[in-house]
Amino acid sequence: MKIFKKTLAIAMVLCLALGCLAAQAVTELTESTEATAQTQVVLDLGEQPTSYTIVIPSQVTIDPATGKGNGTITLKSGFVLTDVTSLKVRMTGGYTEGHFSQGQGGGASTTYEAYMMLKNTENDSQLKCEIDHQGIGNLMYTTDLISVTNQTSNTEDKSHTLRFNITNDLPSYGKYTGTLTFSVVTA
Repeated sequence: MKIFKKTLAIAMVLCLALGCLAAQAVTELTESTEATAQTQVVLDLGEQPTSYTIVIPSQVTIDPATGKGNGTITLKSGFVLTDVTSLKVRMTGGYTEGHFSQGQGGGASTTYEAYMMLKNTENDSQLKCEIDHQGIGNLMYTTDLISVTNQTSNTEDKSHTLRFNITNDLPSYGKYTGTLTFSVVTA
């Protein structure tokens, strides 16, 4: 809608400007001697708007034999950041949603473990699922899984793979599910 309004406003100004110039040429060049007039024709369509495509898998399936699975978040190539200067993809929720657990140690040596609980809706049992984040460091809700600026090359996809691992002994049957939420932060 913003682009449509800009385009409509530019078209109207251009029509008015050309109409005024035509009227000026007719009214101001009244002498019989040769005269010239100039006009500058401008078509300003504005800057290219911000556009990007982020692919977040709707489901990650964990292998029942190994208890492991992968999920890849991808920012597709060709992204354009004109109206914003940066874009970041993060997990949301932090401690309140139980995705992150502060480990033992305290002070500067405190470590964090990224995990989520998978729940069985039929019998309320749970499985702990660790989330490996490819050596980025402590995975917090403020950890940038993907981070680009308007100066970043957009010729290739930017992606980040999360690896899931069940730490409990796998039960012999049942369906366990959990949900991770991601946010796209622009500035």
